[in-house]
Amino acid sequence: MSDKFVPYHLCDINNPPAHLDGNQKLNWIRAAKKAKKNYQYQQQHPALDIPTSFYEIIYVNKYTTTETMQKLINHVRNCNEFTFDTEDEKSTKQLALIQIQTIPQQLPFFVILVECAHLPPINSSIHLQIKQLFELIFKFRNNIYSWESLRKEIYPAIVYQWFEWPIKTSVVNFQLKFADWYNWTLSH
Repeated sequence: MSDKFVPYHLCDINNPPAHLDGNQKLNWIRAAKKAKKNYQYQQQHPALDIPTSFYEIIYVNKYTTTETMQKLINHVRNCNEFTFDTEDEKSTKQLALIQIQTIPQQLPFFVILVECAHLPPINSSIHLQIKQLFELIFKFRNNIYSWESLRKEIYPAIVYQWFEWPIKTSVVNFQLKFADWYNWTLSH
């Protein structure tokens, strides 16, 4: 059986495929170690099963309607806590996706996916509503939970002119609190 069909967590990490060159072997070993660790986490921590009635996923892009944006803005006005994550486009290392989860007092929560490569024109009403959304999220008394420093996560989006830097919200590095949060979540 070829190595590409064997899950990394079942591969012998110290025995990469022979056809790989030096750099490829290092990358393969790093990926295999990471996959093995992720597999161990999956065994230790069962997946959270969240009913779809508890949340709504909203994509923000050039096809988003003003009604959807207004729904988001109204929802965010009633929230004081958010989780924040971003993803880069692999080949260019450019910001590709901003993921924001609202933490409202009452369900449903929203998962907002801002698709940076598919934004509306800067002079459009949707773009202005996106700016309004970010201004509400980054209000002074709000809390943002992020896996990385917010400077690393959101600063690349400064080019869109949705917010002023530095932001005034309180930021909690979620990575440092994950184990406690996970245990609390399971108990609730």
